[in-house]
Amino acid sequence: MMQQIEHKAIVVNNTKNKIFLQITEKESCGSCPIFSFCRISQKKDIALSKKNCESFTVGDKVNLCISQKAENMGILFFYGLPSIIIFVSLAIACATGAKDVVCAVAAVVALMIYFSLLIGLKHKISVDIEIRRRDL
Repeated sequence: MMQQIEHKAIVVNNTKNKIFLQITEKESCGSCPIFSFCRISQKKDIALSKKNCESFTVGDKVNLCISQKAENMGILFFYGLPSIIIFVSLAIACATGAKDVVCAVAAVVALMIYFSLLIGLKHKISVDIEIRRRDL
């Protein structure tokens, strides 16, 4: 079975397609490689759009479960692809005989474009977060 990252939370409100949670424990965040990019690690309260949220009631203790695959995708998007973009843009700029400053600017502009696209398309990049009731 694939390893999961779990956060403990309490349901503070819910609607048919949205659940509002208060994160109660974040001790596993420090060892996570995408800690600085994770929106769960930076907030105490979060809202998730999920179908069939009415089965949860206010006060329910739940676990937010994020798969190892989602963590790996985060590492790829925030470390792997930017590294490749820097290398490729520097190689192309230097191969054209451009000065070092122009090569560096080309790499920075390429990264700015990449992260702008990533921010613009973040609603299409979904991470499957499972919400499970905790056993008392």
